[in-house]
Amino acid sequence: VESSPAVANGYIYIGSEGNNSVYCLGASTGANIWNYTTRGLVDSSPAVSGGYVFIGSWDHNVYCFDAATGVKIWNYATGSGVFSSPAMVGGIVYVVSLDHNVYAFGVHTQPAVSFPVEIIYSAAAIIAVVVIIAMALIIRKRKH
Repeated sequence: VESSPAVANGYIYIGSEGNNSVYCLGASTGANIWNYTTRGLVDSSPAVSGGYVFIGSWDHNVYCFDAATGVKIWNYATGSGVFSSPAMVGGIVYVVSLDHNVYAFGVHTQPAVSFPVEIIYSAAAIIAVVVIIAMALIIRKRKH
């Protein structure tokens, strides 16, 4: 197991690269509540929100499962493997694929947005430069 578990509502969710599966275990008993086998390794750590579990797989898919039953709600094929862990912000699930894209999903929807990772790197670099310049100006102003 390479992924970190997610714990919510008395359940533990984890991906397994050993048998390409996603598991839901009872937090107090360790009992197998449900599992789903993908066609690729599952190194991604799951994210849980709103009664759903989100996870990526090396089979080039992002999956959404009903957290309680394990029923697959949807999957979305990316251009390459997904071993990043989903991040949840404001009801949107973000995940990065090895195809160099960031995917954004609503809880019940296919991707809301897909854009190249390079855009994120460029925006982060611009923000970093602006912060450095602002800090330099503040320090210079305090010295005078």
